[in-house]
Amino acid sequence: MKIIIGVIGYRNHALRIIDLLSHKKNVSLARIYHPDKKLDIPAATNKLGDLYDCNAVVIASPNETHFGYISDLLGHFKGYIFCEKPPVCKMSHIEKLSVLPDADKGRVYFNYNFRFGILNGILNDHRRLKKLGDLRYISVSRSHGLAYKKGFAGSWRADGKHNLHSITETVAIHYLDLLMLHFGPVKNYFYSPSAEAGNGSAYDTALLSLEFDKIRASIFTSYACPHSDETLLLGENGILKIAEEKLRIYHPRDTFDSAGFFKNPPLIEKKAVSMTSEYANSLSLSLDFFLSHVRKGIKFDPRLFNNSLASNRFLLQICK
Repeated sequence: MKIIIGVIGYRNHALRIIDLLSHKKNVSLARIYHPDKKLDIPAATNKLGDLYDCNAVVIASPNETHFGYISDLLGHFKGYIFCEKPPVCKMSHIEKLSVLPDADKGRVYFNYNFRFGILNGILNDHRRLKKLGDLRYISVSRSHGLAYKKGFAGSWRADGKHNLHSITETVAIHYLDLLMLHFGPVKNYFYSPSAEAGNGSAYDTALLSLEFDKIRASIFTSYACPHSDETLLLGENGILKIAEEKLRIYHPRDTFDSAGFFKNPPLIEKKAVSMTSEYANSLSLSLDFFLSHVRKGIKFDPRLFNNSLASNRFLLQICK
């Protein structure tokens, strides 16, 4: 079956999705929609109704437009909807989406693509987790110097009026969603956003500390630091670290020096991982997951929809 797809959006992340779709087998990109710009590209349209005949529509437009497009498509369109995260920007929109019938929820897929990333793979890898024992703490640190690049001040990421918490909504949300998916609701939290580069009115740096029922976690994200991708899982009997394109496991806890004092556990496993390509890989896998449902005519499990709303709801609560 050839899947006919329409895309809402045409540049930045939308362009990344368009490029990936163009390399997928049996996929035809039929329409690229913008509400008012006359785009000098094939398949461009300013009529949303031109997308209604597609098998699937991708919403890759600014966050604040998601709810309007979802509502319109659910009312006029019979196919599947792939919507970028976060789903919506208002609590009232969360409430309206939460009461949709399962039949509609099953047609909508929210792209939390790090559900297909390295950390999710580790949290599902019982062999490795067994070496760590019961997890006590997870730390994620993601940063680079985007806030100092020319043009950042005029971008949507720096626009505090419309995207004050853009670093949290764009980067941290991936890990918040993943942790809530694995460990359930957040019991307590501490959130500290700030504007460090002074290049725009939105926050460019944020620390989010989380307490779940059984573990604690922290997520640090920044556009105002050197490039860094580091993940730490600390268990009762071992440590897993991902840094500098390497996954390392240290085990066991009861490792002592000649004087009988605790010392760092020995390295028992080392593996190369590609953090630089993780986003592209996870996005491609997420698209494959979506396309497989469209191709087979299978509805998505409504729990995926509800879990996406749960992390979105929590994000809106802390970003008041």
